[in-house]
Amino acid sequence: YITPDYYGLRDEEDGVLLELESGLAKEGQKKLKECRDGYDVEVKQQQQHDVVSSQNALYATDESDGDSDDTTALENGIEAHIAVPSQEVVAQVLLQKKKEALLSRFA
Repeated sequence: YITPDYYGLRDEEDGVLLELESGLAKEGQKKLKECRDGYDVEVKQQQQHDVVSSQNALYATDESDGDSDDTTALENGIEAHIAVPSQEVVAQVLLQKKKEALLSRFA
């Protein structure tokens, strides 16, 4: 016969597991706090670096080209990592899919 002990239903009656789990939970919380603090520091450093580099790029373009646009340095700093289709291309693709669906439905 299968008893409740087989499924571990009575494992917490003696209190040993609760003590072990509470100790491990405290260690896990400490590690999590350390990781979060480290991540926050890295994010702040990256933000400071980004601000300084964008300001340097802006000042460098202003000093080198007196006739250049002020927004060119900011526009060059923001680039897409993937190709983003225009709205016209998306509309054409959707229209083509609708046409294909209608043709397959009535064919």
